[in-house]
Amino acid sequence: MPTEEMPNRREGELLRRLDDLELRLAAAQQDLQAADLRYRRLTEAMDEGLAAHELICDDRGQPCDYRYLELNPAFERLVGLTRAELLGKTRNEVLPDENPKWLRLFAEVARTGRPVHYTKPSVLGERVFEGTIYSPAPGQFAGVFTDISALKRAELEIRDLRDHLEARVKERTAELEQLIATLRKPKRPYRKRAAPGDSPS
Repeated sequence: MPTEEMPNRREGELLRRLDDLELRLAAAQQDLQAADLRYRRLTEAMDEGLAAHELICDDRGQPCDYRYLELNPAFERLVGLTRAELLGKTRNEVLPDENPKWLRLFAEVARTGRPVHYTKPSVLGERVFEGTIYSPAPGQFAGVFTDISALKRAELEIRDLRDHLEARVKERTAELEQLIATLRKPKRPYRKRAAPGDSPS
């Protein structure tokens, strides 16, 4: 009889362990869902654009493109393209005119994991973006950026105003130097003119 109890006891222990593992798995899945919800709420509330990409390499292992994996609503608003137009698509499909130097920079970040701060003109219009590229996983890069176009326009206006002011100061300085030079010239002695009919003394 003891031999029959042994398998039942072992079976009961295994069932208890299985139940425990199922409970822990369910709790871990709930935690994961809660973390995913927090992440989504955070990224959807951001004013900054956020996009994750996968680096694509050719047969020789050289970076040749990248694919859009994820993006937030601010990215859509800032870039002017929708999620449907971007997700799963490659850069060559969506932005074929983008300067190749950006692909090289993004590939470097994806390979090394070292983040890079950048300022980049948009290929889709008159905007300038500033942000940081980082690597969330090997072979991937993500960017967080904001539109600094208004700031760049203000900087240009300030530079133009400064240049105009400097030109006016130079003009005015030249005028004042000329006036000072005129005032420093020796004066001829003043002689009173004789009025008609006056006789010289």
